[in-house]
Amino acid sequence: MNYLCESLMTPVYETCLDTDPVSRAAQIMRRQGTNFVAVTEPTHRVVTVLTDRDIAVRALAAGLPADTPIRTIMPRQELVTVMPEDTLQTAKHKMIQARASRVLVTGRYGIVLGVINRSDIVKHEQSLRADTQRVSSGNDRYRRVGVAS
Repeated sequence: MNYLCESLMTPVYETCLDTDPVSRAAQIMRRQGTNFVAVTEPTHRVVTVLTDRDIAVRALAAGLPADTPIRTIMPRQELVTVMPEDTLQTAKHKMIQARASRVLVTGRYGIVLGVINRSDIVKHEQSLRADTQRVSSGNDRYRRVGVAS
């Protein structure tokens, strides 16, 4: 079955601008309980992802103040993105190709809608395997939907 990215993505509600201070990015990560934040243009089009490691290595270790603009330390890598209607296989393939731990789900005009992490895909695949094993085990407690007994 082809599951869509929108079915597994975690919504991204808060982003920051490259002109915002590094401290704002850290506060967003703390509030959201994540280790990254999407950096966008004023039009909300995503331009990069800033991680807690970027802050630690490029700002803190370099002795930069907390009010340093994000643009000073933000990475300049290619974004890995998918559309909500793309399949999870597409997301997985793109992550493997880019050696990325996450893929951003973007809508029209590059506006970030959500994120899918590698661990989300692994958990999803494990769940599918477990469901398949239950159905094929012949255990009477688990029956295929639509199969008469």
